[in-house]
Amino acid sequence: MWYLDQLCGLFLTALCFAPDIGLSQPTVDETVVFAEENGLLAVEAEHFFAQRKMQERSFYLQAPHNEVDVKPDGDPSHVLGASGGAYLESLPDTRRTHADKLTRGVNFSPEPGKMAVLTYKVHVKNPGRYYVWVRAYSTGSEDNGLHVGLDGKWPESGQRL
Repeated sequence: MWYLDQLCGLFLTALCFAPDIGLSQPTVDETVVFAEENGLLAVEAEHFFAQRKMQERSFYLQAPHNEVDVKPDGDPSHVLGASGGAYLESLPDTRRTHADKLTRGVNFSPEPGKMAVLTYKVHVKNPGRYYVWVRAYSTGSEDNGLHVGLDGKWPESGQRL
């Protein structure tokens, strides 16, 4: 499984969305598996099958007809600029700049797997080194990180991207 863990208030854009789902609920079921083809594996951020560690923050689907209103959120919707008109946003967003208070375990986690973890199923046929590319939108100097893990492990190379 592939895990995505938020580090700060991060926006992840995506190409499509499911308009009839709960705003922080999985958008696909656990039978959906993203397959690597010729060394490329593409996973749309909003196509997670599980979200956990949601006590302080959660990822919410933002789309034209189901924008969320979780406070604090110091910026307007970015649906118009999002690829495919949808994205995930980690809320509440209480730290976008250095001037905003950093509270470990609430709006920041230097350790992966501690806050707002999304899970995706992937299948890799060709073993080797893979690079993670994320299209993200940051609203400030502290609104800009994530952790990536694999099979429940959080390698150093996937931390604090």
